[in-house]
Amino acid sequence: TKFMRSKFLSGIKILLISGIVAKILGAIFRIPLTWVLGIDGLGLYQLIYPVFSMLIVLSSSGMPTAVSKLVATKVKAQNYVGAKQVLRVACIFFGAISLIFSIGLFALSDRIASIQGNELSLWGYRAIAPAIFVVSFLSCLRGYFQGMMNMGPTALSQILEQGGKLLFGLILAWALLPQGVEFATSGALLGVTLSEILATLVLFGFYLKQRKAQNTGVKQRNIAVACELIVVAFPIVLTSVVLPVLTFVDSFLVVNLLMPSFPVDVSTQLWGVSSGVVTSLVNLPIALSLSVAVSVVPALVSGAQEKTDVLTKSFDLIFLFTIPVIVGYCLLGESVISFLYGTSMLDDKMQIAVWMLTYSSPIIYLGSVLQTQTSSLQAIGEGKIALISLLVAGGVKMLLTILLVRIPELNIWGFTIANLVFYAFVVGINMFLLHSKLGFKNYFSKFKPVLAGVIMLSLVLLNIKMLAIAHFVKLILAVSVGGGAYIFSIIVFGVDLKKYGLDFLKFRSKRGKNAIKNL
Repeated sequence: TKFMRSKFLSGIKILLISGIVAKILGAIFRIPLTWVLGIDGLGLYQLIYPVFSMLIVLSSSGMPTAVSKLVATKVKAQNYVGAKQVLRVACIFFGAISLIFSIGLFALSDRIASIQGNELSLWGYRAIAPAIFVVSFLSCLRGYFQGMMNMGPTALSQILEQGGKLLFGLILAWALLPQGVEFATSGALLGVTLSEILATLVLFGFYLKQRKAQNTGVKQRNIAVACELIVVAFPIVLTSVVLPVLTFVDSFLVVNLLMPSFPVDVSTQLWGVSSGVVTSLVNLPIALSLSVAVSVVPALVSGAQEKTDVLTKSFDLIFLFTIPVIVGYCLLGESVISFLYGTSMLDDKMQIAVWMLTYSSPIIYLGSVLQTQTSSLQAIGEGKIALISLLVAGGVKMLLTILLVRIPELNIWGFTIANLVFYAFVVGINMFLLHSKLGFKNYFSKFKPVLAGVIMLSLVLLNIKMLAIAHFVKLILAVSVGGGAYIFSIIVFGVDLKKYGLDFLKFRSKRGKNAIKNL
């Protein structure tokens, strides 16, 4: 229906805007954190965070999608009591699992730090361990509101999560810096724990406010709901595990594979540049595209629209959004790196980061597509297939990492190559799967308008790049002038932004519309 289509696009818009705000706060956090911790502290931070992320995935990840899918199913049948029951059972079940992981990380923190080859990470693991338990409740609450197609609470929680990290993390890191870089790092990670608590409390407040509304429907036995949740969640959780597990394995592999060619401090620095600087910049637009992947699940489950129509709009939005970012990173990567991290990096590490960002930028599109492909397959009941494709591609990536990084001439570049191959491989498999299951093949319906926009954007950015001005000014010009040129071009060549819920970007002037039609 028209209403459901509006809800789907509105959900994307709300999450996209909140994602932008949250990522700006995250970038604001990461930049001064790098100044406070230095490249050594950043490398230490990036040793700890992948392990934390992996445990979050094992205990909680996939929950928002699983809970969202089940809640959307209940809402479709107007069983609102059942939807609330799904949330309660999910909180109990996944909360118990996450508590075990939280206690385990705290108790084994010294052993994990020793295995990684840097025992200074001990206190950081202990500071962030409680966050695993808290995030399980946060994830369940987000899934509940997403299944109700109410993206506002999730959006606010994302902003509070990053804002709390900025406030608590920086204050604690700065306060503990005199005690040593390991304690400053643990302070930043304790800020993560406090921010998760803040976001969870706010979401729980939203739930308490609306829980008495819409009490129609029937309850099932809790054990039946738990079984249903496990059946739906199991392949989703396993699929969500793959990427963090690969990052977790990389945090062990890469530094050790580099050490025959470089000292341990240089190996850690190269890993910090790759995973802390380049991967963070690449993941920024990918994370913003998550709004599409989140919104597509209840839209497909509801069955209110043709599934291919939902997917076409989803991949169009990803294509329109990610391609200009890739062009910007390729042409102005030096300005981005210099502005964000220039004072905290030596010149040789700076150049490595710039070139890595350039060659890694295609992952922005591939990773964004992968998120939505995976969510779409899960929504139509093909989660096992999505899991298998990730596992196969993950095995290829691990093999390539081991083979390439140990080659002295390639070193950290081997890791970049392995990443590119992984994303291209898994996206290709999923593209074939969606085509075979739904007959979907329209990934590039706006190819010509985007090509025109890219040409215009590239010309503008090349001219900005040659200007002898500060990097910050170049970036402002790139976003304003280059972004404006891109949007103008794609509209002229046939993109109706209103069709994608982006009517806040359309030309309001009737004269302006007529001028464009006459071009």
